[in-house]
Amino acid sequence: MPRKKPSEPQWSPPVKKEYQEYCLEQMPAGAIKADISKHAPHNSYSPPFWYVDQHTKCVECGKEFTFTARQQKHWHEVYKIPIYVAANRCVNCRRKRRGELLTQKQHMEEMAKRPRHPNEAFLRKRTK
Repeated sequence: MPRKKPSEPQWSPPVKKEYQEYCLEQMPAGAIKADISKHAPHNSYSPPFWYVDQHTKCVECGKEFTFTARQQKHWHEVYKIPIYVAANRCVNCRRKRRGELLTQKQHMEEMAKRPRHPNEAFLRKRTK
């Protein structure tokens, strides 16, 4: 019998329609309905059926912020970020961090273009 390739995505088991309808009856007011067919593979028997605003504190600046239901829907259904991931930085700190990562990436690309030191190959040789 052929084995599954380990690189194949593992999609969640199908959720029964009755269970989904039951869960949607419990949906709080102001929540946004989730489209679980657009989620990334997560191997969960109980995926989120709706998104609600989450109030949390930024890990960098300590400021309180709201991870809105619309942002969650965009993250999980468009960007395919795993359903168990939530924002832990406020919008300003996320922008700042993306800028820092972009600067670092550009620096590393410039460093890769620089000419190599003449003794670099010799210094990389391993001795037994």
